[in-house]
Amino acid sequence: MSLRIQPRSRSMAAVSGPTTSIRAGTANAAPPADAGDSWLTRLVKMVPAEAIGLYGTALPHVEKGRYGLQAAAVMALVVALVIRYAATNERGKRPQIVPLVYASISFGLWLSTLPEGQSPISVHEDFLYVPTLLTLAWVMVAPLLYKGT
Repeated sequence: MSLRIQPRSRSMAAVSGPTTSIRAGTANAAPPADAGDSWLTRLVKMVPAEAIGLYGTALPHVEKGRYGLQAAAVMALVVALVIRYAATNERGKRPQIVPLVYASISFGLWLSTLPEGQSPISVHEDFLYVPTLLTLAWVMVAPLLYKGT
């Protein structure tokens, strides 16, 4: 499994027919080598689905007491980061550390938007809207900062 986006092979291009590059305007044109990932691909890489799925699965089984939710969140994030680190650690290439950091921030923001009793992050009732606003800003700005590979 790799989180790196691979270009379509020539055989797949022949099967699926010609494509048009918006930038070049020519049929079957490949994107420039320095283009990086598309905005949507960068956004998908930011969402730590492994951590969200693991946390959501563990939540009903965790004691909601003092440290249960915190332990579940840390465990889910560590497992997700290990999986993503291994997935992006291809032979001859360094792992993609920036997406790991972005995924960690995204997971923290997601946790902060959960309701009381499901989130290890407590938010004062007068500021319940702040995590949602921060998440919206993060989703719009972060993919612009990280161009991908």
